Amino acid sequence: MGRWQSLKQHIIQPILQSSAARFYLVVWLIAAIYLTLIGDAPIFQLAYAVGVLLFAIITLQITEAKVPALVAETPQRRVAWRQVGIATFFIALTGYTFLGNILPAGAANVPLWSPLIAAVGGLGEQVLSGSEWVSAPYNFFANPFQFFIVPGIILLLAGVRPAQMGFRRGHRVVQVIAVWCFIPALVIIFSGVPLQRVVYRLISHSFQNGFFEEFLFRGALHAGLRRVIKADWALVIQALIFGIWHLGANAGMKDGNVLGAIAVCVTSQSVLGLGFGIILQRTRNLIAPSVFHVVSNTFGSL
Repeated sequence: MGRWQSLKQHIIQPILQSSAARFYLVVWLIAAIYLTLIGDAPIFQLAYAVGVLLFAIITLQITEAKVPALVAETPQRRVAWRQVGIATFFIALTGYTFLGNILPAGAANVPLWSPLIAAVGGLGEQVLSGSEWVSAPYNFFANPFQFFIVPGIILLLAGVRPAQMGFRRGHRVVQVIAVWCFIPALVIIFSGVPLQRVVYRLISHSFQNGFFEEFLFRGALHAGLRRVIKADWALVIQALIFGIWHLGANAGMKDGNVLGAIAVCVTSQSVLGLGFGIILQRTRNLIAPSVFHVVSNTFGSL
């Protein structure tokens, strides 16, 4: 079988036949049309989506066609649903607290939780105040705590094993990292940005988001969804949730236009969520999506 026939049979046709893929495409197009109607045509987002699609196809080609599931074939469904529920709770909780650009003043504060995160973040500001290599000392402490430490402990107490959250032996991790990070790394290298600044941003993003967001969305949510629903729907659902989770940040850029912010979430961050999810599925652990997450955010912040 030729390369084109193999690509068509094992990748293109399954995508075209997937109801989840068609659903996502319709949602993305509706969001793109809305942005166009309000005078903000998503040209960059379209180019980014095409790039993610191409990298995804390459990833599917260089990894095994039948990658084993992230967990055993006969998982404990009750534990899996528990995992999805815990992940969803913390995603909703953290996402809500980021809606200060939309909600009335103080409405985004959650009793007990918000003061706890403020205390942890404040500790980061005290310890790392004046440090050149940390751009946001508050997030440097707060994000690992709220995205990884607290939900991770609760997931373990709920009976979820580390292997069921993406902590397992990987598959062609280095090759996939090279595919996804090649162009961003090349642009960073030849951008003329001082090496010291690049290193500082890499360190900063490693602790502010990177692995910690990947754990919450791909390790906790996506891996749990894959155990209870079809893999293509698990991929699409976690991507859309990841996109909408950025509503607070996008609303700030859209001057409070909630529909416009949601449209940006769908056309931009959810596409990245698809990419991260595909990387997780094909490499079997959190290393590659975490590395690409850090490099992608560093590229976007320079």
